[in-house]
Amino acid sequence: MSIITIVLVSLIVFLPRYKNENKFYELLEIGKDKNSSSGLRLQIYECSIQQIARSPLFGYGWGDIKTVLNDCFTENKSLVLLKNNYNSHNQYLSILLSTGLLGFMAFMYYFFYIFRISNKRDSQLLFLLTLYFCLNMLTENILEREDGVIIIALLINIFLFSINVSGGLSGNMSPKSINLNED
Repeated sequence: MSIITIVLVSLIVFLPRYKNENKFYELLEIGKDKNSSSGLRLQIYECSIQQIARSPLFGYGWGDIKTVLNDCFTENKSLVLLKNNYNSHNQYLSILLSTGLLGFMAFMYYFFYIFRISNKRDSQLLFLLTLYFCLNMLTENILEREDGVIIIALLINIFLFSINVSGGLSGNMSPKSINLNED
């Protein structure tokens, strides 16, 4: 098993997905080339953090994030970012930009609640699925796309429902109160 892991990691590191381009080498020189993928993301994160600091409590509202980011890109004279109209490339930064600290705390409580349920009911699959989504949100705005919202809502709610029905988290959803065999 360890040989397969070593071979897979070696292939990922040493075989680039695109001709003459290897993202792992780019990470070693992060910040040197502002037009590289990592350099662009760093600029986006920097603008996002600057804008969050200007309106930390309530944010800017759901529809104004791109305008706020584009204003920052203009201030920083980043034509590549302005031309491509990038989003924050981080769901957490996007939530902070749009709803501020108040909305961010509610958002984080939701995931804390799911982690707590998965731990309480010993559901490793729900825990790992939620962890996967939370880690994915570090590099992408998955909740700003319809398919991301549908996948997350569907999978997490299916797991929560199955935990509720099978083991019961509240008094009214325990297996004793739900009799599926009655006509």
